[in-house]
Amino acid sequence: MEFLKEYQFPIEVRPVTVPDGIMGSNYQLPTNYKSIIRADTNEVISIVKSSYKLVKNEDLIDILLEELTGLSTPYTIRKTHSFCDNKRMRLEITFPELTMHDENSQLELSLYLHNSYDLSESVRMRWGFFRLICSNGAILGKILAQTYSRHTKGFKIANLKQSLTETYDRIPAIQNRIKHLESAPVTADLMDRVENQVGKKLSKTVFEQNPETQWQMYNALTNYISHIMDQRFRARYQLAIAHAFQL
Repeated sequence: MEFLKEYQFPIEVRPVTVPDGIMGSNYQLPTNYKSIIRADTNEVISIVKSSYKLVKNEDLIDILLEELTGLSTPYTIRKTHSFCDNKRMRLEITFPELTMHDENSQLELSLYLHNSYDLSESVRMRWGFFRLICSNGAILGKILAQTYSRHTKGFKIANLKQSLTETYDRIPAIQNRIKHLESAPVTADLMDRVENQVGKKLSKTVFEQNPETQWQMYNALTNYISHIMDQRFRARYQLAIAHAFQL
């Protein structure tokens, strides 16, 4: 997959240095910090404590691909909700044979893999789904657990097959929740929860569409997040609406 090369730029750990003349002659550099450097451009990405365990995108993706190849079900790595910059990356994998549905579209089970070099988040895996009719992405928060690790301890994608099986076993519960949302009317309590989770600006944009059911409101929110919002903020808002709609 050619686009994955964008995620695998060289990264190095180097001592913290200060150019000559910036600090006084008596200044002593801290010994308990190190710098994370993009090696091909020499850009400083972050300064971290010496206990920080660097997990490279390249290594993480290699492990993931090895685990995915060992599964008995097909998978697709989608660019739709994947992104990468110097500081953070997010990779979306969907499983086209592991599906749910609503009244209008098929929903493919999906996995989101996160990593960062700037301490903005831990290495993390979250499950969700991909709505085919509109390419909306969503995270499942309450119904499913998430897997993560702090960089100070390192990370392994431990037994992805077992995690996938356990997630697949929860599909009936997810399907039942979707069915409920399709028929449940929008309530003042839900509107308050949505506004508290995503803020007044986004909630106002969706409320003005006058969705009749909770599922219509949910899809309006995921559509905005998936197609209008900056990639860097999508995961946070996707998780926020998962909490608001108890998904």
